Amino acid sequence: MLQKIQAAKHTYKQVENYAKRMDDYGVDVIVGLIPWAGDLLIGSISTIFLLYHAAQIELPQKDIIKILWYQASDVLIGAIPVLGDIWDFFFKANKKSAKLFKKHIKKLTKDAIKEGSIIEG
Repeated sequence: MLQKIQAAKHTYKQVENYAKRMDDYGVDVIVGLIPWAGDLLIGSISTIFLLYHAAQIELPQKDIIKILWYQASDVLIGAIPVLGDIWDFFFKANKKSAKLFKKHIKKLTKDAIKEGSIIEG
């Protein structure tokens, strides 16, 4: 169980770094300035990246659905001229998805403590 948690933490760090590049450093906003194609391209890349890592740590299906929702709304609304650029600046789909990974790791850790696989601390 400890190895599973450590692997999940490593995966979370990768997702968190990706989310920072896309959302905090504005890569998503900059690429999104290319009408439709930019949002579709970056949304596709983000979705594939996030789903790949979600599968690695066995993220619950409800969280995977949330990731798909975040990415779909980021692409669809982001593709609307001007409004979409504002949306991309504030919505932060990748950071929202990263929070789901972090929440999953906390649950894994809590479950491991309950079953005695790891000692709290």
